[in-house]
Amino acid sequence: VSTTPDIDRGKLNVGVCTKNTISGDVVEVIVKDGSTVIASNKFAAGQAIDVSIPNAKLWSPETPFLYDLEINLYDKGKLQDKIKSYAAMRKVSMKKDKNGITRLPFWSTRSRMVA
Repeated sequence: VSTTPDIDRGKLNVGVCTKNTISGDVVEVIVKDGSTVIASNKFAAGQAIDVSIPNAKLWSPETPFLYDLEINLYDKGKLQDKIKSYAAMRKVSMKKDKNGITRLPFWSTRSRMVA
């Protein structure tokens, strides 16, 4: 399972690597906040899909929130396999420091961004 958050679009791209699947096999992704289903989507095995995450809880050092993922594989509508995973909605960017050097910001021990 690979996940790539897109904070600007409010989406989580999910890819599931499968073996021995055939045309018509379906992957279902369910995104949860605890026991509450936030989003779900189905797509053809071997592809990736964007899942909308409305009002996403963003991961940060102060609030390191993780969404639970349930991934199900279906063959002709019958559940064949399932796994659980997790994902975070987080954005990483570059910015110039006080000397004009482009760097990846990091968090200090007082939880404020330092570049």
